[in-house]
Amino acid sequence: PLERAEFYAREMKERRMRSFRALSLLLGEPENRVGRYIKLLELPEPIKVFLRQHREPEYLRYFTERQLQELVRLGDSRGAWRRFQEMVREAKRDAGIWRGNGQ
Repeated sequence: PLERAEFYAREMKERRMRSFRALSLLLGEPENRVGRYIKLLELPEPIKVFLRQHREPEYLRYFTERQLQELVRLGDSRGAWRRFQEMVREAKRDAGIWRGNGQ
């Protein structure tokens, strides 16, 4: 989701677009989707760095746009970071279930 958000933001900047609507029309995607993804760029920087550096399947599967929006809605960097750390533990636990090794 973060890569998509960065793509949308880059496209808006390069094409000098000022509205999500213009970009959504160009890409043929719903305006609200474009807006939701760009909103992910408001995540605290440590979370964005983690997501860029950790491309393991368990994280890619777990950290959906919807999951990340929960963090954005918190509006508090420290609270978002604490919740994100909990989510990382959940993702690892879920990955253990998927692999069947329970780690």
